[in-house]
Amino acid sequence: MTGMTTFAAEDDTYAGFDSTGKYFGYFGLAAGAIGITGWAAIHGHLPGLKPADAVDQFFLAATEWIGIGLFVILGIATLGSLGLSRKSRGTVTVDDLGVTRQIGERSWKLLWSEIEGYVVVSGGIALVPREGGKMIEIPRFLDDYRGCIAEIEARGVGRLPPSRLKRC
Repeated sequence: MTGMTTFAAEDDTYAGFDSTGKYFGYFGLAAGAIGITGWAAIHGHLPGLKPADAVDQFFLAATEWIGIGLFVILGIATLGSLGLSRKSRGTVTVDDLGVTRQIGERSWKLLWSEIEGYVVVSGGIALVPREGGKMIEIPRFLDDYRGCIAEIEARGVGRLPPSRLKRC
């Protein structure tokens, strides 16, 4: 097998223009604003919203805690979405020398002689180096993910058990 094939990542569904992460962020900000408003009203920082009775105080306390809790949860979801987005971008090039992963200006390369095998991970596969190299993650969002895996396997790179990642 000779030649070079480049596989590009598909459109970003996590942090791009019309993405899940963007909506997590928007709803998290709205929930945080509601939570802060409830907090400010309970502590007397909003003169127009003075809780008069126990039901009003309970309602404002609930908006405070639920709003701030959703803000934190959706903030974590947004950060996770940005992390997935970062991992899913770029290109993977398989050529006669090895595998190159490029994201923007940064690139990582493993020669065929340096690759011990690959491990299936949640976002695709990870190429495991024999010694001292940096592991390369290949995202499942490539335009031809199965074709990329097939080319790597055609070069004699086999699947390793998940426990192999712990030694990297």
